[in-house]
Amino acid sequence: MKTLAVPLFLIALICLALPLRAQDAAKDADAVDPKRAAAAEALLKAMHVDALMERQKQSLKDMFAAQLPKNLPPEEFQRVKAAQDAGLEICFEELSWETLKPDFIRIYSEVYTEQELRDLASFYNSPTGQKFLEHMPELQAKTGEILNKRMIALMPAIRAAAAKAAGQVRGSGTPASGSESPQATPEKIPLPPEHPQF
Repeated sequence: MKTLAVPLFLIALICLALPLRAQDAAKDADAVDPKRAAAAEALLKAMHVDALMERQKQSLKDMFAAQLPKNLPPEEFQRVKAAQDAGLEICFEELSWETLKPDFIRIYSEVYTEQELRDLASFYNSPTGQKFLEHMPELQAKTGEILNKRMIALMPAIRAAAAKAAGQVRGSGTPASGSESPQATPEKIPLPPEHPQF
């Protein structure tokens, strides 16, 4: 059952702390000024954070699905998938928007004043604010592509600098008398990947 170890461990790690954190969040939310909390909730609604959370849940599903080994016999594959789905279902119950909303309200209430929250909600409720939210995934994807291209172009220089530094470390090594310490060589130094992904 080694194929289950990583996905189920990650699921367990995510879920174990959630019930206690949800209780703490509810207590924290009670301590927030009601007017500021209401303004924070209105802002979160304008930002469609609930829909964003649903998309993130789908991304999590896709990520774990991609980790499933495809070379298993059909019966074993279904057993592994069923175990993974059961673990994710527990997570999704605890990661529902209604469960997390008190935490979000508290965080936004701590950072912004009531008036600032109202101003932000007005912006996000405006056509411009809604367009900003609508195109945010596209903007993030395009900025990621730009960073990726620039990093790929820089990789030869970065790898050459890393290899040169490794050679300098090797040249400055001084083994203790009567013994020979293993020296770092450019070949042994982990270098950045040739094609990083953001």
